[in-house]
Amino acid sequence: MPVEAAVSKSKLEAVFKPGPIILDFKNHVYNPCNDLIFPTIVKTAGRLTKPLNAYYMYYAPHDPPGGICMAHAPSIEGPWTEYQPNPVISKDWLPHYKVGHVSAPHAIWISGESKLFVYYHGDNDQTHFAVSKDGITFDYGGVALNQKAYADYKEGVYDRVFYGRVFEHRLPSKNNKYVFLFARSCGHPATDETRARNGIYLSWSDDGRKWSTPVRIIKIGEGMSFVCSPCLFTLGERHYIAYHADISGFTDTYVDEFDAELTGRKPIGKLFDHRQYGESNPRVSDPLIYIEGQTAYLVNANGVVFNQRFALAKAKVEDLARALAGKK
Repeated sequence: MPVEAAVSKSKLEAVFKPGPIILDFKNHVYNPCNDLIFPTIVKTAGRLTKPLNAYYMYYAPHDPPGGICMAHAPSIEGPWTEYQPNPVISKDWLPHYKVGHVSAPHAIWISGESKLFVYYHGDNDQTHFAVSKDGITFDYGGVALNQKAYADYKEGVYDRVFYGRVFEHRLPSKNNKYVFLFARSCGHPATDETRARNGIYLSWSDDGRKWSTPVRIIKIGEGMSFVCSPCLFTLGERHYIAYHADISGFTDTYVDEFDAELTGRKPIGKLFDHRQYGESNPRVSDPLIYIEGQTAYLVNANGVVFNQRFALAKAKVEDLARALAGKK
């Protein structure tokens, strides 16, 4: 590797400064699994009716029964308080569905309806969405996408549409307002035929309800066994997708640059290393990058898989933009 590339990569990994654990399952009233995954944060002001605080965070345990939970705080840095009674969305929502678990929520304010949409999977072969005016009580929206939405879906092969996030972003060649980025894991990951379909996929929508046929935009890289939890963010005119990747039993956060169509991809490298939270920490997963003013926040799940908490890292937006662009 050229010296310049190595220096650039080192600078990028150092941009986010690791901070404290901001949400822990310890002492939570709803704690079925000793685990938290997939944080997502929304600002409540001017949106939700009678909010409890300035920010709501949605999250879930990984294993059954799961459950979409909420915490609230006066700032991104906390303190975060568990909402009671959690969960706000459960695995059984009759007559709509009864599944083994619901997990991995992503919340976004849909301005056209003046409602909060929360997307979540349950089980892994489909992503549902629910809508709310207050962020606490929800109406069922439907299924955004399921496994049969893939153009190359094969009957009898278990496919997944999970760990997805939705963003407001217009693709220049499409008449859309929103994009849906999510992970696909098709069949058995060791099978070449099904592994060739795995990766991060893109779908688009005008209204956040009806979605296009998914297309793959990130393939699993060499040495990686899984890529997951894509998060789109924009700095100036540049578009980036952060995601986590599993390599040799460890999980780190990577980042790629894309054109506005989200098709032209330029892999940049590792954004955040699992060891930034200690040599014994095996994971920094489910990256959520939230930019507010001149500060970029990276909220991540870390700890042993199925036994994770949320930690916060911070960077100056200017420093992050320069590092991503490869500038000194």
